Amino acid sequence: MSLTVPRHGVRRWLATVTGFALAAGVVAVGVAPQAPAYAQADQGVTQSLRSEDAALVDSHTSELAPGVNLTRFERRQDRAWVGGNVLELDLTAGNLSIDMVDGDSVAGDNRTVSDFIEGQDDVVAAVNGDFFDMNATDAPIHTNYADGEMRSFRDGSLAFTMADGVAAIERLMTQSAIAGPAGSVDIKGVNTPDVTNGVTVFNQAWGSYPLDGLLAGAPVRILTIEDGRVASVSTDPASVSGSVDLSPGRMIVVARGSQWGSSLDGFQVGDEVSIDLQASSSPDTAVGGNWQLVTNGELTDTEQVTAGRTAVGISRDGTRLYIVTVDGRRADANGMTVQELARLMRDLGAWNALNLDGGGSTTMVGRPAGSEDPVVLNQPSDGGQRVVSNALVIRSSATTELSGAHLAVAGADPTTPEAGLLETFPGLSRTVQGSGLDGAGRPVTSFGSFSSGDHVSLTAVGDRAKVTGGGIGSGQIEYAVDGHVDSIDYRVHGDLQRLQPNRSLVALSAVDQTSTLRLEGVDGDGNTAPIEYSDVTVETSGPISVRPNSLTSFEVSGTASGSGVITLSVGDHSVQVAVTVGTVDAVVSDFSDIGQWRFTAARATGEVHATEGPEGGPALGMTYDFTTSTATRGGYAVAAQPIAVEGQPQSLSLWIKGDESGVWPRIQIGRGDGTTTNVDGPNVTWQGWRQVSFPIPAGTAYPIEVQQLRFMETRSTVSYHGDVAIADLAAQVPADVELPQTPYVHDPVIVANGSVADRPTRIAVMSDAQFVGRNPDSALVASARRTLQEIRAAQPDLLVINGDLVDEASDADFELAKRILDEELEGSVPFIYVPGNHELMGAGIDNFEKHFGDSRTATTVNGTRIITLDSSTGNLHPGGIDQLAFLEEELAAAQADDAITGVVVFNHHPIDDPTPQKASQLGDRTEAAALDRVFAEFRAGGKQIAHINGHVGLFHATARDGVSRVVNGNSGKAPAAGADQGGFVGWTMLGIDPARGVVDTDPQIVADRIGWLRAETKPQTDEVRLTAELDGNQDAEMVDGRLVIAEGGQVDLSAVLSQGSIEVPVQWPVSAQWAGNGVLVAAEDVLGEQQLLAAQALPEGYRFDPATGVLAWNGGGQAELTVTVNGVEATLLIGPAQVDPTPTPTPSPTPTPDPTGTPTQDPTGTPTQEPTVTPTQEPTVTPTQEPTGEPTGTPTPTPTEQPTGTPTSDPTGPADPTGTPGDSAGPTGSSTPTGDDDKPGMLPDTGAGAAGVVLAGLGAAAASVMVLRRRS
Repeated sequence: MSLTVPRHGVRRWLATVTGFALAAGVVAVGVAPQAPAYAQADQGVTQSLRSEDAALVDSHTSELAPGVNLTRFERRQDRAWVGGNVLELDLTAGNLSIDMVDGDSVAGDNRTVSDFIEGQDDVVAAVNGDFFDMNATDAPIHTNYADGEMRSFRDGSLAFTMADGVAAIERLMTQSAIAGPAGSVDIKGVNTPDVTNGVTVFNQAWGSYPLDGLLAGAPVRILTIEDGRVASVSTDPASVSGSVDLSPGRMIVVARGSQWGSSLDGFQVGDEVSIDLQASSSPDTAVGGNWQLVTNGELTDTEQVTAGRTAVGISRDGTRLYIVTVDGRRADANGMTVQELARLMRDLGAWNALNLDGGGSTTMVGRPAGSEDPVVLNQPSDGGQRVVSNALVIRSSATTELSGAHLAVAGADPTTPEAGLLETFPGLSRTVQGSGLDGAGRPVTSFGSFSSGDHVSLTAVGDRAKVTGGGIGSGQIEYAVDGHVDSIDYRVHGDLQRLQPNRSLVALSAVDQTSTLRLEGVDGDGNTAPIEYSDVTVETSGPISVRPNSLTSFEVSGTASGSGVITLSVGDHSVQVAVTVGTVDAVVSDFSDIGQWRFTAARATGEVHATEGPEGGPALGMTYDFTTSTATRGGYAVAAQPIAVEGQPQSLSLWIKGDESGVWPRIQIGRGDGTTTNVDGPNVTWQGWRQVSFPIPAGTAYPIEVQQLRFMETRSTVSYHGDVAIADLAAQVPADVELPQTPYVHDPVIVANGSVADRPTRIAVMSDAQFVGRNPDSALVASARRTLQEIRAAQPDLLVINGDLVDEASDADFELAKRILDEELEGSVPFIYVPGNHELMGAGIDNFEKHFGDSRTATTVNGTRIITLDSSTGNLHPGGIDQLAFLEEELAAAQADDAITGVVVFNHHPIDDPTPQKASQLGDRTEAAALDRVFAEFRAGGKQIAHINGHVGLFHATARDGVSRVVNGNSGKAPAAGADQGGFVGWTMLGIDPARGVVDTDPQIVADRIGWLRAETKPQTDEVRLTAELDGNQDAEMVDGRLVIAEGGQVDLSAVLSQGSIEVPVQWPVSAQWAGNGVLVAAEDVLGEQQLLAAQALPEGYRFDPATGVLAWNGGGQAELTVTVNGVEATLLIGPAQVDPTPTPTPSPTPTPDPTGTPTQDPTGTPTQEPTVTPTQEPTVTPTQEPTGEPTGTPTPTPTEQPTGTPTSDPTGPADPTGTPGDSAGPTGSSTPTGDDDKPGMLPDTGAGAAGVVLAGLGAAAASVMVLRRRS
């Protein structure tokens, strides 16, 4: 026998090709080698990812080795989120080569991509290759070559090929044949499991995997060739069952199919034969695929379901190769269809591209520059690497001598932006690591030096340096070695304000389990950075062990079952994390009601029935028939309704009565992010009852629900009837432990003591009234009208109705809304109506737009761009990416327009719900994170931006990366939080100073942010009461309605406002104005530093700090302290009654202006305390604005909110008697002040407009004094 099998035996590096001929279906390109050079990563891929098909693109490009760039990306497409990786190869880099690697045999030797390249130092990156026979032989299905050897071949299949340095997408045609005395017969396949209709040769490369499973079901003729002669002839597939002998000199030739089964009939035992294995081209490397995604720039019309994908593409000029992996089966990476993948490849620059194996096979492994070992770069769908048939491998033969320098943040993922940006806080440290690089990006032992700019100090130890923050600012750190230099950026944030662990509960299922805990710091602008363990003090209680396991993480383990607390402290700041060790079983289903389960199957039949469990209790039996197919089969017990599982279980357990069949048990669960997955148990190889555990993967989104109990068979070589039973489905839930309270953050963007009345631009915000058109006189309508009356009186530049003004989105709702707006605003205040989820309730958004116009808008008010978005569906991508693209376009235009100094974005749902339930936030958490990033990038570009929302049912504010986030509370509907947590009815006035919108690269923390925009909350206020707490206080007493404080004494004061029967503490987030005559009032302090004027500033008097509520003697005498909330005042008279018959007139009170001077960061004190700032003017200086108090008792003008006509709503404000959902009153009882004339919004008529003076509660425990005025 003569056997011709081309095998070069050498690796072909990318080389110059000056001329070549192209066969049909072939795309080949010539390339020219160049010396490797370290260069800036190409940004072409990043720009290509920002196509018209995508929005909110996030990408990061890094160089793995000269000529090989990696871009990791995430983007929103019309249908779903997509995430993946792009390897871009410069085919002119002469030190690169591309080859295919498989196992020792083609069949039965699948490995992970990492295993294929283990121990090979020249590997830069690798991806999975060809599709394979997953249910049986594991052999690749198409054509694959390694080092010029034909490892497998399927006639007419597509492959990516390399030949003499030329890359191509080819359809390889057979030129192989077997010849003997009876003539020559074409060979269609080599070592392929696709033996359907033709002649296939199996040689030594195949291995020993049995062939009989490939041959059943059609006529066959099997020749065994040994040393060039036919050794045996058979028509029975059983002749090649078991391990086959394909040792050197032996081959098996199979003819199968109705047309080909007799094609070898002329070959007899003893015949001398020759086998020539050739193809239409002779590649050095080939990796098979199924669909050509792009052919000469044209897209395929093939379409499939979404899945993880792997593809390879070649640029038109042949100088670039694009290898892409797309992650699948995750909420934030749903995969791509074939056509979507084709468009992506063409957008990247591929003129021709091929689809490789995908789904759970999709894997990309690479060695980041400066790293010793390759790592998995993508997120495989199966949760880990799948064993695959072969891999496409990129190698570098570049010099091992020192060729460059590398610097990165130690411990950070080297392929993410975090590796190239060091962030820390003053006084805290981060670590960087430097190294030399060889020509392929591998680390080289070297001795270099570190240097940095201002704001940080360096302490170098070997190849690492500790970087300690000094002052706020940014710059670069450099590492130099033998003339080679690399650098990274650093940023020192503001002073640390609070600590933020990555989890508030660590649940360990057993003593031997561990978990990772990380800690971040947060400054006053919401900037975050990891904190290294060397800056952290750790204390534990209970059976807990904590030790560092990296620079920025701790390993938590248990020493015994139980629970406890970890306290993490950094300087004066601390935070606690609860820990449980061990779990308790919670019953999910006891199968006592068999009617709650039904049988369904895939390629099988069967049934479920009631039976007896292991202890005589109820159980569910299942019989199934897996004999009707050789493809994957399954029998499933499906719950009539998904079964909710409480808590955050670590695993599920199930008793299974085995039948020794090897069937695979799985439990299908729904996850809290809306996706579905399976948790897996071991194959059933036992007989009788056994309890089986199904671990829940780390990172699972809770809560979960059980949907199906599945028994599956993936082996095509087995066929059987099965009979199993299941009982006692339980969840292993961590033991009870009291979770530490999340700190209640007081962000100073909401004014606690002051006003935005003097800001150049003012925008009113109301939301969440939720009235219905069929009840136009309800309390909710009255509350909405009252809010609009107050807004009209304030005369803002714009009103934004930020969603849920109505409840049911009916025509009647919108018609009533329009009538109310017309009647109450009378055209005097321009407004924009932003839809919330209730503007979509029961109808599409078209109904809203019919009445109120576009659901998204953009306008400019005094140099501030106002962008409103539609989140009525719970996200910002209803039906596609149009709105997200609109947002990006508007932000880009605003950044480029010198006339715009800042942007305010409005939509109904906030990025984050501040309540523990997290039920009222954007439902798409990937979108939420992307919005955070986009807003932060805009602010980093040099202009201010804020995000304003509603929906939660409370007033609140936070900051993230310098971006203020304000949540407006309800303007009608009952609040969803306690009165002391922002749960009151009202509205918000935003005050903007456009001149403060443009910021430096290193903005002042907090000061710049709130200097541009602040929010003043406006609770609906019936009355205000100012109370002195006298119980047990020996320093103070009430005498004749005046608070008398002994020399050197002090007393605690508190103020509350009332909304009907609801009392609301006058503390953050309630905005108030405090002022005094003879009282030195501390201005609001956003620096976190107590700043009161020196006592010597007043010859006599008192000091009062609204943040602490402490009124202290400072010389004594007569004085007045006034607090004003939304125009309603309360005044406390202080000091003994006047005895001097001719007293000196009391000066007018000093107002509390809007503090915009030098504030920086929010305090971290107790929630009831308010931040304060240095007053922007001395209290003895003549006020520059209208005083906030009127201690002389002069009558105030007629209230600006007082209606001039007949009330348009129920004067008593009762709850809606119809009981319509969502149309209930706000606070219990009347939600509007009711005077003697029963007119809502009016104070009692006391004649001539004089204010009434009320003395109440003048007992020993407390004293309340109110001087009520509705300020004009």
